[in-house]
Amino acid sequence: LAANVAACHLAFAGFEAFPPDKTWLVARFKVPEPLLHLRKAVWRACREFGVAYPDALWLPCIKVGRFRGPKGQVDKITSLDCLAQYSPTTPARALGLTVVCGEHHGLACDEW
Repeated sequence: LAANVAACHLAFAGFEAFPPDKTWLVARFKVPEPLLHLRKAVWRACREFGVAYPDALWLPCIKVGRFRGPKGQVDKITSLDCLAQYSPTTPARALGLTVVCGEHHGLACDEW
């Protein structure tokens, strides 16, 4: 499975305000099948050792920035179409897979 990931390209899907509070601007990507299968295989291996998070829909994204302002103003963001001109024109490429423990400093527990 890992060999197939080297050839994976992640097509840009769009910019989104990341829930639940929508203060993070993220660039969202479409998941190619080989990468989806690798993630599932790693998740199953982690589950066997009792270290897996409950499985959920996986939507790869990159944090681009953060919206600053009162919650009332941030809640009014309904469209990010004005950012379309900043969309990448070439797909992203998976460079590898890193599995980190929950105690790893510098990473949030959901960045795996």
